Amino acid sequence: MKTILLGLVAVLVVWGVSCSRRPGGEGAPAGAASGETDLRAAYREKLREVQALNEEMTRANERGDFASVNAVAREALVVVEEARGIARRFESPQTRAVLLADLGKITGELEYFVRVTGG
Repeated sequence: MKTILLGLVAVLVVWGVSCSRRPGGEGAPAGAASGETDLRAAYREKLREVQALNEEMTRANERGDFASVNAVAREALVVVEEARGIARRFESPQTRAVLLADLGKITGELEYFVRVTGG
């Protein structure tokens, strides 16, 4: 189980780095609309929530508390779905596609955790 959670950490790190470059990091257009700025901020906040939940899952896994890992993974799936809703609102089709693909990977990992921890 520890290896699985480390895999999620790796995915989240790559995801976070890629997001910082794409919808709002240094690579963002200088004249980005304030609506896009708000979307980037909301999206980043969802990323932070998922990362915090991942840390909580890691601690639960270290305690051998797989019921908690399961519950937190389910909670993280809800947050990822909220992030998906935000990602769909970006104007750039390319940005949307990249973010939705990243979210798909995270969803797959979380669904796996739910299955292997009982549920």
